[in-house]
Amino acid sequence: MTLFKYAIKNFKKEPVVNILTILQLTAVIVIVVIMTSSVLIRYRYYAPFKDILQSNGIFCDFSLPANYDEQKLQDPFKYIADDEIKNLIPYVEDVVSCNFGPCWFVDENQFPLDFNFSSLFYDNDMIERYEPEIAQGRWLQTSTEADCIECIISENNHGLKVGDKVKIAFTAFEEKDLFQEVLIVGMLTERTKIIGYQQNRGTMGNPDITTLYGGGIFNAEEDLLILLSSDYLSEHTTVIQGMFGPALITFKEGTSAEQIKQARTQLSDYNAIISYSFSDMNKNSRAYVFEQVKNLLPIIIVLVVMTVVSGVSSSALSTRRELKSFAVLYITGLRWKQCALISLLHSLIIAASALVLSGVCIWVLKLVEIDVGILLILQWETILCVAAIIGFFVLMSLLMPLLMLSQNTPKQILTR
Repeated sequence: MTLFKYAIKNFKKEPVVNILTILQLTAVIVIVVIMTSSVLIRYRYYAPFKDILQSNGIFCDFSLPANYDEQKLQDPFKYIADDEIKNLIPYVEDVVSCNFGPCWFVDENQFPLDFNFSSLFYDNDMIERYEPEIAQGRWLQTSTEADCIECIISENNHGLKVGDKVKIAFTAFEEKDLFQEVLIVGMLTERTKIIGYQQNRGTMGNPDITTLYGGGIFNAEEDLLILLSSDYLSEHTTVIQGMFGPALITFKEGTSAEQIKQARTQLSDYNAIISYSFSDMNKNSRAYVFEQVKNLLPIIIVLVVMTVVSGVSSSALSTRRELKSFAVLYITGLRWKQCALISLLHSLIIAASALVLSGVCIWVLKLVEIDVGILLILQWETILCVAAIIGFFVLMSLLMPLLMLSQNTPKQILTR
């Protein structure tokens, strides 16, 4: 307790330097949190498809359901699903895609309900790889886990909620499958990212992982989105569906560049408007994930240097001013290491103050994060980075007092 009182006393003697150091350390902590949050949030979208993008394949975007013929009007019976793509192109290993099929909500008398909505069907692989943020309920189960047709909906003003069973009319090969009872198991958060929904086609010229995702703000009065399992529909019904939106097509090992070129030509016949190699997408995606590190790291380095210099200067000034007091304490029984603890406590007071102030700043930023374009998440990686910054600051602030005390004896200090 006596050492802590000494530390408080020393802190009060240099208010300007200490306050400046606190503000600098606060700025470092806040920027580190912003940087690590940016990396973690972006990596959250990259990680589910990292293994695919590191393999040999292409990304395709189907602007219309595969094999849809605009000249002959819509003929859903000619839609092509992902398994048929594998049959058409023998060197295709796997396809991860979104599907689409004409469907609409109906009432108890099987009359269509008068409201607009969009629908997307995900295969098992897509369901397992990426789970959007859910406000209520849970995410879709794969076809092997589910025991009925499940769907996820967006927030809406149509009275639809988690736990409701709704009737949906599909286009199907068999009449018995036209009308299906569907269980609503989850509701999306308002601003979650959705694969294949209003995609970020602005990145098509330099595609990265964001090209897969859409979403944003759902208008609860006008827009309704429903997500279903394409594999469950395929395995338990004759509902018609075709590839639509983004598709990740992996080729078998040994597939030549010429065969991939032929595959691109074939896929363009099925409304694949663009295609990019996985290698390009992976390279751009990694650059996207670490973009904020490149932007913010120089600022962090400059601030860390300034903060450490301020902290070391403050500790040095405090130690130099208190040398005689430390010498007296040494004579009364303390050792230099214990005297150095006063400087350590002084640095910890600065660090604790900066942490409190940083917490306030982060809390304010989280309140307005959407408005200012900053998203913050506090995970163990973020906490580890902040702890490293604090530890480095405290360590550097402690070195100077230890050095000054070790080069003097109490007799030398008191006889000056």
